Amino acid sequence: MILAQPVDFEDLELAHPSVAKGLRDVLALDAESLDAAALFFETQFDNFGSIETRPLKPGGGDIQVTRANRHEYVQLMTRWHLVDSVSPCFTAFKAGFLRICGSPALELFAADELEVAVCGLPHLDFGALEKAAVYDGGYSRGGGGLCDPH
Repeated sequence: MILAQPVDFEDLELAHPSVAKGLRDVLALDAESLDAAALFFETQFDNFGSIETRPLKPGGGDIQVTRANRHEYVQLMTRWHLVDSVSPCFTAFKAGFLRICGSPALELFAADELEVAVCGLPHLDFGALEKAAVYDGGYSRGGGGLCDPH
């Protein structure tokens, strides 16, 4: 979103796997089961201990999810979870991020490259780190450094 690229269901699967699974289940329901689920184009969320309901589109509380419109429902729920629900916080974060890191060079990054630049690699190889480490100041690979109690 910092790069102004659209988000999609794959992003939801990464950010909120259980929500994505539930929406996949909605897509798989037959007409009778979907009708029995009584889903509408609205979402509920906890707002500091108070449960609130928001329509996903105008009149959403009166529009039941059916087999014909279930893909739109999934698309709107995806947008809610990734964009609308975090919009105020994200807008402030993005403004701060761009104030510090914003430059034309930012446009050269793909989303996954920017993630690695900001967050680092998701899987750290401590074995490789230990092999590449150079110990000094009284520290050694097996311990016995300045802070070793033995």
